[in-house]
Amino acid sequence: MTTKNEAIIAETEPMEPEHRRRAATKSDQCAFMRVEECQSILGVSLASVYNMAKQAAETNKPFRVILFNRTYLIEKSSFFAYAFGTRD
Repeated sequence: MTTKNEAIIAETEPMEPEHRRRAATKSDQCAFMRVEECQSILGVSLASVYNMAKQAAETNKPFRVILFNRTYLIEKSSFFAYAFGTRD
């Protein structure tokens, strides 16, 4: 059973907005990533990742990429296999 003080604290704690919780959930379920996400994982410049994505879109190596409305979408499973060395 919660006390009155605990209930007041729970009410006054800042909550994360609903749209951010949904966005995080959608990102986790999505099979593709954007270039910016890959950049943060690899820790290289954005230009380097765009160059890699452009090359990969043409050859599907070192990972699979789809060009959709001038946006590179990188397949998560093939990117993680490339980034962490688990590629076949």
